[in-house]
Amino acid sequence: MKHEIRSGEIRAAANGVVEILAVAYGVTDDYGTQFQRGTFTESLEERLPVIAWGHQWTEPIGRATGFRETDEGLVLTARLDIGGAVPRADQAYEQARSGTLTDVSVGFMRRADEERDGVTVITKADLDEVSFVLRGAVPGAKVLAVRSARTGEMVEVDSVVAIAN
Repeated sequence: MKHEIRSGEIRAAANGVVEILAVAYGVTDDYGTQFQRGTFTESLEERLPVIAWGHQWTEPIGRATGFRETDEGLVLTARLDIGGAVPRADQAYEQARSGTLTDVSVGFMRRADEERDGVTVITKADLDEVSFVLRGAVPGAKVLAVRSARTGEMVEVDSVVAIAN
């Protein structure tokens, strides 16, 4: 089994909390594969993934703290290690808040798949890490929200960027 990488979407919060659409379901990616709902459930129930910078396992910047399955895809809540001790975490957090970084990509180990209409559908996999990247391979996977410093509520990245502009 080879280590594979895919993309997602991010939202960032004031206290280092981000919400990430790690994988969009039913979307054919740059590799000609799709994920189905539940692909990572067993893996996530055993261990939540690390958040990394550009798939560099030597640069972890935080950790997932929870997950939920939606019709759109797998959504992770994560806390980045902001505060100065992990400079890349501060960079990722601030650039997610500004809208400079919007994509994520997942590193995983494929366990099972099947062919459907010429597309390989990944049905079971272990999720190892989710990374902030410039461009992910799965359309729609991205940072969804960041937590507001004033209210503590999640604020959509597009709204933060519009206010800043």
